[in-house]
Amino acid sequence: MNKNIIIGLACLVMFGCSENKVTEQMLIGSWSCVSNLKSAKWRNGAFEDYGEVKTEKGNINYLLEGGQLLWKTETDSHPFDLKTFYDKPKQLKIAHGGMRTVHKSIEYYSQNKFKMVNVFETIYPEDSLNNHREKIEFECLRRLNI
Repeated sequence: MNKNIIIGLACLVMFGCSENKVTEQMLIGSWSCVSNLKSAKWRNGAFEDYGEVKTEKGNINYLLEGGQLLWKTETDSHPFDLKTFYDKPKQLKIAHGGMRTVHKSIEYYSQNKFKMVNVFETIYPEDSLNNHREKIEFECLRRLNI
C-alpha cells in the first residue's frame, strides 16, 4: 500500500482530520483584514469590467454568543452565517421588478488566513440605467499579538 494512503488513513482514524476549509471554529478570534470594493457599470446589455478599487483596512472579531457566530468590528456586530458562503448564488426579487443576485464564496489558505468574496448584481429589466454590480473582497490574517 502507498505510504501516503496509510498516513492519511491513520490521520482520519486517530485524529479525525478534516479537509482544509473555513469553519466556525477556525474563524473565532481576531483578524486583520484588507477589503477591496469594486463596482461595474452596465453598458450595452452587459456589465463592464470593474472600475476603481477602494481599499480599507480594519480589524474583525468573530465570536460565539448564545450559539450564534457573530462578526464584530469596533462599531458594529452582526450575525454571521458561514454556510451561506458554501451555498449556491441567491436571487431576490426587489422593488420595481428588479432582481438582485448574491454570490458568496470563502477560500481557506491556512488556519491563519482566508479570503471572503461577496458579489452583488442588481438588474432592472425595464430600467437598465440602474443596473449595477459590486464586488467586495476581504483578505484576512489572524491577529496573533493582541
